[in-house]
Order: sequence, then C-alpha cells, then structure tokens
Amino acid sequence: MKFDIKPFIAFALLWVMTALLFFFLFGCSPILRHNRIVKKFPYVHTADTLVIRDTVRFMEVHTDSVFYYNQKDTVIINKENLQIKYFYNNDSVYIDGRCKEVIKVVEHKVPMYKNNTDWVAMFKQFYWVLLGLVFIYLLFRIFVKR
Repeated sequence: MKFDIKPFIAFALLWVMTALLFFFLFGCSPILRHNRIVKKFPYVHTADTLVIRDTVRFMEVHTDSVFYYNQKDTVIINKENLQIKYFYNNDSVYIDGRCKEVIKVVEHKVPMYKNNTDWVAMFKQFYWVLLGLVFIYLLFRIFVKR
C-alpha cells in the first residue's frame, strides 16, 4: 500500500495560511487597530473640529393684574430681564409684569476626523509584505503541482 503525503501537506498548509490570514485580519478590536495605525501612520487623517451654533429664543412674557387698594405712588422693580411695575389709580392697583426676550447662543464643538489617506505612501510601506505574500503563494502553487 502506497501512501501519498503531498495532499495532506498541501491541505495543512492551506489551513495554516487561512488561520494566519484570519489572525491578521481579525486579531484585535477595531479601536486598538485604529489607534495603532494612527500612531504608526499619522498622515492617515488629521483632527478637525466642527462648531455648531444653536440659537435659543425665549419670547417676551406679559401679564397684568388689578386689585383694589388705596395708595397713590408707582413702584417699578427691575431685575435682569424682569420688570414689574405696579401703580395706583383711584381705588385700583395695576400690576404689570414683563420678561424681556432673551437670545442665548449655544456652541457645541464636535471633533471630526478628515481622511487624507495617501495610498502611494501606504503601498511603499507594505511593498515588501506584498512581495513576500506573492512569493509564498508561488511556492505553494509550485509545491501543490508536484
């Protein structure tokens, strides 16, 4: 009985190459991979900040009220945007309250990354890796054909 070992070796090499490819592609989390790539190749992207300005308007509020009292002077109270005025006319007290319109601008700073990948520089960096993979592939093809 003659036993040919070449198919088993080819099958084992195929599984080893598949496992290596799997570990290279999915070896770590995307965040760690991204941080490592940015540390090694800082030209991949540059940090930028987007500023979003949002305007919030609080409209003027006006209310008044009347009740009876016997006094003859006018009192005005001002505090920031609030003005309260009450005065007496005959036997009635008039109360006038106003809150002026307030415009508030809120700024949100959102960090953004601008992608400026230089594919030529990346190819130059991985030239020898690609050449080595092609060489291994050719050796594998030659070994399997025999």
